Amino acid sequence: MARATPCTAECGAPANEGAPLLRLLGDRSLPRTRLATLLRSAGRALAQARAARAAYSHPAMSPGLATELAQDLPWGALADAAREPLVSPGVRSAIEAELAGRWELLTRGERIALARRATTGTLRAALPGECDPAVREAARGNPCYRLGLDAAPAASGAEDHGA
Repeated sequence: MARATPCTAECGAPANEGAPLLRLLGDRSLPRTRLATLLRSAGRALAQARAARAAYSHPAMSPGLATELAQDLPWGALADAAREPLVSPGVRSAIEAELAGRWELLTRGERIALARRATTGTLRAALPGECDPAVREAARGNPCYRLGLDAAPAASGAEDHGA
């Protein structure tokens, strides 16, 4: 009997399916064209949060490729990749734009979960239109909200800060 893991719940892939991909992504000298070919053919293995973080933090990752790949990844893997410190600012912006674009399509529970762990860029883009008080409260508990949005001017749309 197969053991349930966070990955099988999120993307249906076995937990170790991304291991060969992780080994290949460990080669930091992989050229951009080979990286793009590899990631486009990775399928479900890329949907694992660990593989997504490794792919998005690869030095050869471009914002264009990041946007292309983000369309097929679950929001949780994207949120984790956006928080990865090694991800370049351009790639992070592409991930944040994809997450902000999906915000309205997420269920209330998914928006609450994403608000708790989203980056400042995602929160800045998505929260101004959010009316659900539970989602806004979850965002207030996110360190990125406190560090980035509280210091932002009122024109950013984050006028409801609470205590």
